[in-house]
Amino acid sequence: MLREARGCILAAVLLFGLGAVLAPLYPAPGLRLAEALFEMAQTLHDKSLLEIALAIFVRNVLAVSTALLLGVGLGLLPAAAALLNGWLAGVVLADQPRAVWMILPHGVFELPAVFMAWGLGIWCGLWVTAPAPFAALKQRLGKSLWLLLVLIVPLLGVAALIEGALIAWLAA
Repeated sequence: MLREARGCILAAVLLFGLGAVLAPLYPAPGLRLAEALFEMAQTLHDKSLLEIALAIFVRNVLAVSTALLLGVGLGLLPAAAALLNGWLAGVVLADQPRAVWMILPHGVFELPAVFMAWGLGIWCGLWVTAPAPFAALKQRLGKSLWLLLVLIVPLLGVAALIEGALIAWLAA
């Protein structure tokens, strides 16, 4: 199933990379995102590992589900999400290059999951270009939701546990 959407998944990766490359040149959008993320992280400061992991997991599942489902609108939302998240990563890494060691442990699971979700959202949005558009939309959404449940959500679960453990460890 991923094979059909691989070009769109690659497009999501490239948009993320473009955002990361552009971030040092024009950091304002990424800085606003980083501030919002920092504020959200502050609310987790006095929580247990399980509470932190659950909060991260729910936030990430909602974000990728929304991007995937709203991708039917020509794939614009997941494309924008990929670009803006790349921008965020670029701003953070340009300012704090050592942050890669904080991102890497959970990013190994989280990044492929979000790239797949964004790519599947873009792929769903291209239903309008298919010879039988409504049949394509139904088929693409069905396949994408299946992958969301059996592949993307489990990857986000593992990532949330790792990220939660890192946050709990740093807060200790």
